[in-house]
Amino acid sequence: MRLPHLMVIAVLATLLGCDKNPAAPSAVASGEWSGTIADPVNGAGTLAMVVGSVLQGTWALQFPDQPQLRGTFVGAAGQGTADFALTPAAPLPCTGPSPSQLAGNISLNVTVTTARLSGRSTFVSCQGIVEGTVELTR
Repeated sequence: MRLPHLMVIAVLATLLGCDKNPAAPSAVASGEWSGTIADPVNGAGTLAMVVGSVLQGTWALQFPDQPQLRGTFVGAAGQGTADFALTPAAPLPCTGPSPSQLAGNISLNVTVTTARLSGRSTFVSCQGIVEGTVELTR
């Protein structure tokens, strides 16, 4: 008769001790990440990201012969992977000398190790969707 009571108490204690909204695990260490981003339209450029503790932060992107782009991002981490949505600080028009100019957000889908983010980049250019690669280190 006492055993069922003890089991109920143990289950209740376990449930009451659990956090209903645990923090999402982040596979991406906070800090500064930098490296290359490349695609067939813009060639190879440099990307720098400052990652905060909740996978939010700032970024700067520089392709040859184009103005430097800056903005903010949000991200989500999974088991060994992460996705980032980079938003430019100001909307970019599709006018001017560079028809490949970024016209929207950049998305990154990367594999994560303790010192490397590597994978695919996708962005909207004035000519359409452009896919490339990204390789960042700490």
